Amino acid sequence: MFTDRTELSLPDLGIELPVRATDALSGWSGGTSYGDATAPLDRVVAHWFNLPHWHGSAHLVARAADGTPRLVPAGRSVYEADGWKITLDVRPDHKAVFSGVRQADVYVMTHVMEIRRLNGTIFTAAEVTPVLGALHVVLSFALGRWVAPALPVGQNDQRETV
Repeated sequence: MFTDRTELSLPDLGIELPVRATDALSGWSGGTSYGDATAPLDRVVAHWFNLPHWHGSAHLVARAADGTPRLVPAGRSVYEADGWKITLDVRPDHKAVFSGVRQADVYVMTHVMEIRRLNGTIFTAAEVTPVLGALHVVLSFALGRWVAPALPVGQNDQRETV
């Protein structure tokens, strides 16, 4: 097996990330984090790559020219589980970008996810980590291939990255 080990260094952030190449075209990283893991978070925003489009459960209310409200599918799915609210938004040009994913071996950010406490209380990175792990396993199983939330960022109630 091809195993070339190296370090990915992000000196401005103070991050040293171990990376292992499994062959000439792919590899693996065990992940890393920075910041205060005990800082109070209001929400976590993460991204998903190469997920198919599924119809969202949430809709927007739009008004016609005469002021009549109508529901418009927003490509948003909202889930509530074990005290957490998970909102998943699909990018509006999903059809165009996803067709290219199938033609070439590329990764495209297709969805953005927000995780909050259902009751609006604050939480820590340690408390939300199992939620991210569960989403990784559940969606991987549902799709029959490995997928995972990428680049999760915790924000406080001022929308500052912590």
